Parts: sequence; structure tokens; C-alpha cells
Amino acid sequence: MSTDRKTEWPNPTIDQAISAGMALATYYGRTFGKIDTGEQEEYQPITDQEAEQRLLNLADGIMNGEVTSHRDVARVIQSLGMLMGPMGSASTEIDLAAFRVSHAVLQKQTSFSDYTPA
Repeated sequence: MSTDRKTEWPNPTIDQAISAGMALATYYGRTFGKIDTGEQEEYQPITDQEAEQRLLNLADGIMNGEVTSHRDVARVIQSLGMLMGPMGSASTEIDLAAFRVSHAVLQKQTSFSDYTPA
């Protein structure tokens, strides 16, 4: 009988969470990002709570093996528009959720289909 694995997330300081969010936005975001998703979507405004939930779902998807590429991560980050940017996010909740995404990427990126070691 299999049991559901529960991810143990670290508890960052607010400074660590803000730094992680800024790094994600800088690397994956639309304005300064280094990953081209090949898509030009029209930005649809969302609330802070929706952005937080997208990030939490992304982190869970990465840890569960459902998200398997940096391009998939970039699509979600870019869909958040200006709620997450290189100067800081719109809310602490977004920062904390972004920290989870950052942690998940660091843990699982070697299994990403487009992973290339530096």
C-alpha cells in the first residue's frame, strides 16, 4: 500500500523569501528572463491570492514530478505579470510561495528535461 508523500518545506526568513522571489522573477520572468517560452500571451490581471496559489501549485507540481522543465516554470512565473518582479513582489504571501518554488527547483532541476549543468 502506497502512502502520499508530504513535502517538508523549509521556513525561510522574510529576507530569504524576498530574495528567492526576486531571483525567480529575474531568471524566469518576462521582462528580464533568460528563458523564452515561445509564447506571447496577453497578460490577464490576477489577485495576490491567485498568484500565491499558482506558485504553491507550481512548487507542488515540481516536487511531485508533474513539472519537468524550466520552460514550464517560466510559463507560470511569466503569467504572474508584475505581481512578482526583480524589485520585490506585491505581497509577503507571494514571496513565501516563491521561496517554495525556488526550493523545489533547486531540489528537482536535475530531473528537468531541459536541464544543462553550468
